[in-house]
This record gives sequence, structure tokens and C-alpha cells, in this order.
Amino acid sequence: MSECIHLRGFSAFFLVSIGAITGASLRVWLASILKLFFQTRYLSTLSINLLASFLLGLTYGSYEHCYSNFFITPFALLIVVGFLGSLSTFSTFIFEFYEILFLRKFKHLGLLFLASVLGGLMAIRFGYMLTHDPVN
Repeated sequence: MSECIHLRGFSAFFLVSIGAITGASLRVWLASILKLFFQTRYLSTLSINLLASFLLGLTYGSYEHCYSNFFITPFALLIVVGFLGSLSTFSTFIFEFYEILFLRKFKHLGLLFLASVLGGLMAIRFGYMLTHDPVN
């Protein structure tokens, strides 16, 4: 299948870079909008990460026929590794998680953990399910 072409080297680097620039730019823009709706920064991060998880499910469900080498296909390098990797940053999540721990807000910490992990898994699954026939 032509969309299962695998890239390495400079071509892969270039695709990841283009996706990362776009994902990071969208993240900054979304964060600036979401701060108008949320009192705490970590709810903006959670929202963006859940969106990225949903988009990951859509992407993976659409290209799972390339599963064995999915992460080196041009589409996956551009969208999953570059764009979604920059849109949802683990370091921001961990820093905010640490911040809440440092403030000893254990209830918030537990809720953020559950919402991030379980919400992320549910978002991926929902995105994946949208790409498949509900009969199968």
C-alpha cells in the first residue's frame, strides 16, 4: 500500500519538524483561548491532551493497516510524532502534576491523574471507534 511507505533520515526529520511546529503553535493558541474558560492552567492542559488523544485514536484507526511500522510512515511522522506529540506535551502535564503535589492538593492531584489517564484512554478509544463500522 502506498501510504505505508516508510521514511528514515532527513525526510523523517523534516516531516516531524513540520508537524511539531504546527502542533506547538496550535497548543499555544488553544491554551490562550482555554484560559478564558478555566480558572486553573492544568484544566487547559488536560483539555488539549484529551483532544490530542482523541485525534490519535482517529489517526491510528484510519491507518492501522500499517500497524507493524506505523510510526515510520510519512503520515504518522507528520501527524502523530510531530503534530500530536507537540500538541500534547508530557512535560507540561508532569510539571503541573508536580506543582499540585507540591501544593499538597491531593484531591486535585488524584482527579487530574484519573481524568488524564482514563480520559486519555477513553478519548483514544472513541476516536478509534469513529473510524470503524459499528457492526464489526
